[in-house]
Formats: sequence, structure tokens, C-alpha cells
Amino acid sequence: MTEPRDALANSYVAREHRLTRILLLGRLIAATGEHVCRARNISASGLGVDCTAALAPGDAVTIELRNFIRIAGRVAWSNGTKLGVKFDAPIDVGAVLRHNGGDLRLQPRAPRLPATGTALVWAGGRPCVHRLHDLSQSGCRLIHARPPAPGTLVRIAIPGLPPRNATVRWVRDDQAGYAFHTLLSFADIAGWPHRNAAASGR
Repeated sequence: MTEPRDALANSYVAREHRLTRILLLGRLIAATGEHVCRARNISASGLGVDCTAALAPGDAVTIELRNFIRIAGRVAWSNGTKLGVKFDAPIDVGAVLRHNGGDLRLQPRAPRLPATGTALVWAGGRPCVHRLHDLSQSGCRLIHARPPAPGTLVRIAIPGLPPRNATVRWVRDDQAGYAFHTLLSFADIAGWPHRNAAASGR
């Protein structure tokens, strides 16, 4: 029963020659969960990405790029951490790559992943453990009993990731958003869910 998948892969190989090279971070949503991905090239019919998700040809996925556009498709081929995705319907590449459709109120941001676990935060020289809510290359959201004030400089250590200096950007009730002073690498953020799950015994 490999014919449907073979046909899907062949149709992707036979995609149009107008391929746009990009290097754009995004989020891949599949039955296995939400994963950080890195888009390498895009055409009207498909997308090539780097992603650590364990997916097979024919699997349904949704790609969310940093400009908030979501594109549905299916895995056409998989080779380790590289995937080819064929879109369910052709897209306008120029429109997709045009940030936010010209709406300056919306600023592209790094894709955020739901996160579980803890983070050790040093604020004012005092360490305190807080719960993770979500995580991205550029920052994280933590749950606090008493969040520090916006503008506070801190240092954050999350198990499985290199420590980062950060600034409190916003506070709402028991949650606070932090902006890292140095971005996490794609390898750090893409591999973190697996390292975190292994450390937690899940």
C-alpha cells in the first residue's frame, strides 16, 4: 500500500521550478504535537523544512511562519531531520513572505512552543524556581507567585538549555514574559522538547 505515498512524493519532486530560497523559523503542527521548524525554501506548491519531528510521507501538517500565516499540507518526503511538505492548495509566495500583509500593528515574532518544567531565575541576586508556560528562541513565559516588575534584569537557567540573561517585558497576574538578551540557536530550541522529556522520564 505504498502507491498513494509514492504518488505524493513524485508529485512533490515534479514541483514547479520557481523555488524561493529562505531561512525562516516557524512552527510545525502535526498529530505528534507542535514543533519548531526552519523553512529553507518555498514554492507555490510546497516547502522544504528542517524539523526533528518523527513524521512520515502522507502525514497531515500545518506550517505557521513568523508572519502568522498558517499553511496546511502533507509530508511528501522525509529524510532524517529534513522534510518536504506539499501544500493542500497552491499559495501566493510573495503574499506569504510579505510580513503581516502590511499591518504594522502586528510584528513578526519567534514561534512559541507550549512548555512544561521549571526555570531557575536570579533576580536581584536571589534565585527562585518558577514554572514554564511557553518557550521560544527569543524568550519565555513563566508562572510566578510574585512576578518581578517589567524592566527587571534577570538570569534564567532552563534545564537542557544554555543560561540566558533576560529582561522582564510584561507582567499579567501570575505570569511574566521574558526577552532573552541572546537568542537560543535553532538546534537548542528544536531539540529541547526531547531533552526535557527524557530528563522528566516521559
